Amino acid sequence: MDDINKFKRKLVVMESQNEILGRNLDIMDQERKQILGYLSEDLTNEDWNRGLENFEKHVNNSDRMVQMMKDQNKITQDTLSTTRGILKLLENTHANTEFLRYRDWVAELIEEIIIRLGKIENVNGWDAWANISRAFSIKLKSKKVDFAQDAIPYLQLLSKVLDKTGITLEEFEFLMKMKWKSNSNFHLEESQTIEEVLEELEQFLKSPPDGLQDYVVPLMKAIYVVKTWRYD
Repeated sequence: MDDINKFKRKLVVMESQNEILGRNLDIMDQERKQILGYLSEDLTNEDWNRGLENFEKHVNNSDRMVQMMKDQNKITQDTLSTTRGILKLLENTHANTEFLRYRDWVAELIEEIIIRLGKIENVNGWDAWANISRAFSIKLKSKKVDFAQDAIPYLQLLSKVLDKTGITLEEFEFLMKMKWKSNSNFHLEESQTIEEVLEELEQFLKSPPDGLQDYVVPLMKAIYVVKTWRYD
């Protein structure tokens, strides 16, 4: 929203500047026509002194008009630059929306993790996951570098489950961030196959949306794990 407001303010300023320049150019153009009329009379009447004065006025008028046109061109270039910025923002917003709808795969991964936590001796899968989720929530919301000390045993259980998946705790943290991003549009299409999703993510990997570069690889790993644990 801040970016949008910034662009709006820039456009308002440029619109005002362009309007003022436009009015001044009209005035200068009327002056130019008047001077040319005087010059024509001077040439007809062979009034060289008056003609020289009007010629100097014409040169001055032309210089000012050229400068105004340069200023207007600068405004045009700034407007184009701002427009490109707006288009980039819209493009990123669309790309982010497209990308974040894959977060449902994170939910599927979590379901599989809970099942596997429950298979560890003397571990209740749901209780363990509640503590794991709480640990990530506290760390992210408090913006701390490390997890709380009481979360370590549960994170060790998570690491044990993820041991052969290639997903690190750091990558899993990105998956949790992605899962908690709130938008009702960020959901996958039920008709998509895993192969289709992975193919799309390969394209994201080549040119990831701004701000989501760190999420692509962990998400792909998560989907591969879901594919292996649930569907293979």
